[in-house]
Amino acid sequence: MIKSFFIRAVSNNPLMFCLLSMLGSLCCVITRNENFFDVANYHYYNPFALLSGRFGYDIVPASINGFFNPLPDIPFYFLVQRFNDYPAVFYAVQGLWFGFLLFAFFKIATLFFNVKTIEGIACALLSTALAATGQITWFQAGSSTNEIQAAVFVLAALYILLKMVKQPQGQKTLWFGISGLIMGLMLGMKPTVITACIAAGGALICCRGRLKRPVLYVVVFAAAGLVGYLITNGWWMYKLYEMYQNPFFPFLNGVFESPYFDDFNYSDRRFIPPLSLAPICPYIALFSQYCNAEGNLLDPRFPIYYTFALGIMVWLLVKPRRLKMLYYAEQPWFMLAVFLLGYYLLWMALFSIQHYFVVLEMLGALLMVKVLSLYRPQTFIKTILYWTPVAILCGVLLTNPYNNVPFGSRKEKQKIIEVEDIRLPSDTLLKLYNLPLAGLIPSLAQNNNFRAVGYEQHFDGIPMKGSDLAERGEFRRLRNKIEQKHNGAEVVLFRLPTDSKTALKVIGALQKEIKGKKCRILKNSFAPILLQPIYICLPAGEITNKKI
Repeated sequence: MIKSFFIRAVSNNPLMFCLLSMLGSLCCVITRNENFFDVANYHYYNPFALLSGRFGYDIVPASINGFFNPLPDIPFYFLVQRFNDYPAVFYAVQGLWFGFLLFAFFKIATLFFNVKTIEGIACALLSTALAATGQITWFQAGSSTNEIQAAVFVLAALYILLKMVKQPQGQKTLWFGISGLIMGLMLGMKPTVITACIAAGGALICCRGRLKRPVLYVVVFAAAGLVGYLITNGWWMYKLYEMYQNPFFPFLNGVFESPYFDDFNYSDRRFIPPLSLAPICPYIALFSQYCNAEGNLLDPRFPIYYTFALGIMVWLLVKPRRLKMLYYAEQPWFMLAVFLLGYYLLWMALFSIQHYFVVLEMLGALLMVKVLSLYRPQTFIKTILYWTPVAILCGVLLTNPYNNVPFGSRKEKQKIIEVEDIRLPSDTLLKLYNLPLAGLIPSLAQNNNFRAVGYEQHFDGIPMKGSDLAERGEFRRLRNKIEQKHNGAEVVLFRLPTDSKTALKVIGALQKEIKGKKCRILKNSFAPILLQPIYICLPAGEITNKKI
């Protein structure tokens, strides 16, 4: 009776979709996660700039990030506008994405475990629980980073491909097109999804022997991906080209040579390990800068999953016929293995930034549970000796959210975005020194008329070539021209970097700017997580303000 109930429940897609969606929403209402650096820099500012016509009017207030496609941030912006005073409602809606992600992952798990048995159901649910509680996934659920949304699209598209490979009799050209379209739509909004797109395409090609019409399916997948990419990013590429003569600005400027940036192909390589350390990157990530952009990565999943993957690779290579058996297996393990390998190598070569790691962190749980479930002890003693450490391992991983450090949280905040209500003189030139400050602009612009200009922009910690766009090329000349023509008041906002070297550089540039001004801390909801207060320097006697 109970067995048949569970089998019917997990086979009921509408029921599981509703249950997991509500669970994801509830989790986010409780956790209220937020990665404050990026939301204080561009996730809130970019959609505001687009919708209010300020894109290009403010001069590089958010550094390179200010030129990212604002489309994925528009839902977040509207949720803040509507539910800023109601955090629980905001997170209930934002958390639905986390629920969608859990459902997409669970559907993939059902392809690899026999959910017509209690054991298979248990493995699928355990995999989903482990996938949900990883540090990278759990602490971005409900936040503005859009990594959860990106993972939803990727896993949905991957599920279609895996199902087509597993069930060749059900292969239809349309489904390969839908999968490619889904990938392309998200790639247009978030370029870091390129790792998943290439890995999925490569895995599809490697599994061509299981495709009825391999050339057609691969071409349709790629073509649909291009169409999806142009749907979400074509308009933005046109806008960037029209304004800055580079449709990918500031990327690929070594090719397009826009006068607004240096002639080099910008990329964030601060966390990519040298080749000599690449093979052990998951092990050193816990105590080094490599593969650890977050700085507080304490989750042991990364090295544990990597160890399982290495063990599988050794097991396959010892006897090559095992690889052939894997290729022709009914379940699409070969395709998943190729996808994971391709995704990981591309991620490490292009970024090595942990918060782009959601898809791999989740699928690693599937891999580990499958490997652990394959061994079946024959005696009671062996059963105890085997499953006891397995239970402890799973317990440690499942309780990770309670024993780890979040990337940021709004648990103590009464509002989603909160900035002091301050009155500036009309026609103010607002000078922003360092990052991240652009997230203050939408709130300040509600009651003030100003133009914002960026200066001395630095990312905390490791320097990144190209981040100080406002000091380069046409932007610097444009900024100087604006300063010369401006006759109104000048107000300075600044935040000192956490490292002393760049802090001294910012202080040196500020000395002239703040002379004759009265500086104080600006009350806002970003500063506590940024570890440094945000200061405002005002012309004496001209400013009135209200308390929060």
